[in-house]
Amino acid sequence: LCCCKSCVVVEYADLFDLKELINSVKDKFHVQAKIKTRNNDPKKTDVVFHSSSPTNTGRAAQALSSAISPLEVRLSGNRQRYLIEELNSTGRLDQWKKVLGLKYYYDKKINKLTL
Repeated sequence: LCCCKSCVVVEYADLFDLKELINSVKDKFHVQAKIKTRNNDPKKTDVVFHSSSPTNTGRAAQALSSAISPLEVRLSGNRQRYLIEELNSTGRLDQWKKVLGLKYYYDKKINKLTL
């Protein structure tokens, strides 16, 4: 019986409900998973999927990777920038963050919002 492995490196695992995401992927693709926190870099966590099916193992890794990939929004015009700055300064982004479970970072210098 062959065991196939795939690893996903998760940066800033505290931004996600990682255990819930992993359990969802495990159930969907019928794989096992191990979570390993790196001693030399605590910001990174390795999630290693394994099963007897290389297809399922690869799909599980891809599904987790897609679920944790940040969404980046470049603000191309002044209207968009003013809108985000207003939402940020009034605390509306923070309210949405709490209600929707969002994690975001807004970089004024380059007009980029990362969700």
